[in-house]
Formats: sequence, structure tokens, C-alpha cells
Amino acid sequence: DNLQIVEIFDPMQRTSQRRMGIVITVGIWHACRKQGCRRAMLTKIQNFIRGTNSMIYLISEEEDRVERIIASAAETTGAEPLQVYVWSCVQGLTNGQKVVAPTSDPVVALDHFLRLDANSLLIFKDLHLLVNGNPALIRQLKDAARVLRSSRRKIFFVSPQLNLPEELFSIF
Repeated sequence: DNLQIVEIFDPMQRTSQRRMGIVITVGIWHACRKQGCRRAMLTKIQNFIRGTNSMIYLISEEEDRVERIIASAAETTGAEPLQVYVWSCVQGLTNGQKVVAPTSDPVVALDHFLRLDANSLLIFKDLHLLVNGNPALIRQLKDAARVLRSSRRKIFFVSPQLNLPEELFSIF
């Protein structure tokens, strides 16, 4: 059975619900300004980085806040800090202020990330807008999930809503 336990974490209540299916973390960031909430989310992200799953789908409208927490986790998880890359359909693939690959094509961006240093994270934005009706992207995501299982690289998909074809649920 390819189904996994789904954990939907609500930082406001500091509670989780478990269901079968895709791994999702839901953060109500604007209402979670207390240090305890941020620490709880940081711990969840650190646990994901240390774990064996290679991809996670984060649902949040506050991309900047999510990026800061992921960057903080990248610095504090493991013996050495992880490089953080960000891709959006407008900016392309970046590392800090440096544009690594100026591409609006998610398949090209994922391919480029897969060839990078083994100690890195990718924050992948806009997936909810691009995945449906894009067979090349669906295939690239499946292949990336397989390749990343044997490395320290992780991908965080940050979107304001869940929008995935059914066939991708098993890779998260």
C-alpha cells in the first residue's frame, strides 16, 4: 500500500490530525506570531529534513515567512548548513540574491536542482498553477522523488492551496 499517514498541523492549536494520503503541513502563519508556534513549525520542518521523505507540500499564503522558517531549519539541522534554493515561475531558480537558472520552466528548474550539491533544499513555488495538464512536470516530479530518496536534498512545495493530480499523492 503506497498511502502514507497525512499529518495536518495547525500551529494555532498545536494539534495534528492524521489521515491517509499525501503529506501536508498547513500553517496559519498570520495568526501564529507567538514564538511557541514558530518553534513548533521549525521542529516539524527539521524533522522532515532529517527524515527519509524527499518532498513535502506546505500550504500557506505567506511564502516569505515559510521561506524564513525553512532557511532557519537549513542552518540548524545537521552538522553543516544546507544550501537553500528557491524557484518561482517569475524569478527562476535562485540562491539568495543570485540567479542560478533564469527559467520559468519547472521541468528545467527541477532538472537543474537535481544536478546541484547533495546538501541542498529547494523551495518550489507556484506548483499549484503548473502541474495539471503538464505530463513532463508530472514525470519529472516522479523521477525526482526517486532520485532524492538516496540523498540529503529535499523539496518544499509552497502553495496557497492543494492542487495535485491523484497520481502524485504517492510521492509525498
